[in-house]
Amino acid sequence: MISVLNFRNIIKLFFRKERKFYFFVARNAGYLPRNINLFKQAFAHKSAALIINDKRLFNERLEYLGDGVIDFVVAETLFKLYPDQQEGFLSKIRADMVSRKRLNALSFMLGFDEFMQYHIKDKLSNTHLPGDVVEAFVAAIYLDSGMSRAKKFVNKYICSKENIASYYTDSDFIDYKSQLIQWAQASHRTIDFVTYDTCSANWKRVFKSYTKCDSRVLGIGVGDNKKSAEQQASRVSFITILGHEYTPEEECL
Repeated sequence: MISVLNFRNIIKLFFRKERKFYFFVARNAGYLPRNINLFKQAFAHKSAALIINDKRLFNERLEYLGDGVIDFVVAETLFKLYPDQQEGFLSKIRADMVSRKRLNALSFMLGFDEFMQYHIKDKLSNTHLPGDVVEAFVAAIYLDSGMSRAKKFVNKYICSKENIASYYTDSDFIDYKSQLIQWAQASHRTIDFVTYDTCSANWKRVFKSYTKCDSRVLGIGVGDNKKSAEQQASRVSFITILGHEYTPEEECL
């Protein structure tokens, strides 16, 4: 329930220029914020610090706290969701989910860039600033309303079950080459990778890779670099070995 004082403050916002920001925060946070200054600070880079109550405020400290909150929530969610998976598997998913690339993308998706305060020469999309604001925003929710609200935001936008499930079909997530090598070691076999570059019909440089097990070709892969070609060849090799594509839940190794 909204207190009378808080309700009056909200009404006053209709006569202030920051009302757009207030309702933007409320929509993304999932509740009516109590201390809007926390969220203003979350959107302020050091280059454009705010002066509130004679204090110079920017989002670095909130970013630090939010990073910890996000890591905890993601780790806890994955720990409960995959009780039979080992630390390496869980750490790889978590690292990808909280990567700067994904947090930057989320920041732009939610429209955070519209309200960010900064003075830098570089193009915003080429910096880590958008992702920093996501971390600071989570910290602001945590400080303003507690862990329960912060967890709801993280689980909704960062580690929803739909997002986690998508990693199983992401060839950049599954390290097919490492898994293939582990399979060979466990089976007392030898895996060799033969990779070379060539030119396509339009003179674009491409790489082709063969995986061989005891002189038998298991898979062939093509990519625009050596790594992607070997990953593709390893993926095809698992189809040859298993009769279907490998997933992290496979019990074959």
